[in-house]
Amino acid sequence: MNFEPGVIAIAIAMLLFYLRLAQIRGHKRKERRQEQLARMRSKRKGRVNDPQGFYRPNYEVGNYYLLALGVVLMLMGMALRTTNIMPAIYQPYWWGIVTAGVVAFIFCVK
Repeated sequence: MNFEPGVIAIAIAMLLFYLRLAQIRGHKRKERRQEQLARMRSKRKGRVNDPQGFYRPNYEVGNYYLLALGVVLMLMGMALRTTNIMPAIYQPYWWGIVTAGVVAFIFCVK
């Protein structure tokens, strides 16, 4: 299998995106454990504030404009790679556009 430098750059960007999601997930777990411990301590003192049925998602989108930009950049980079819609001078740089889209995803998730 022949790996191009562009594919390796995209793989590294995707790995950084996954590591960012893992970091966010760990931080949210830590917050939930601390809140649960605080609820348990408050129950001992007679106060109960247990939110039943309250669901918080693990990930949130911080900036929808950045999310849309990332989607557009990734689609444009893949279209540049697979079709001839852009001038031939830009085709070798398709991976830079896709990588920029993935980096935009990294910064829009919180």
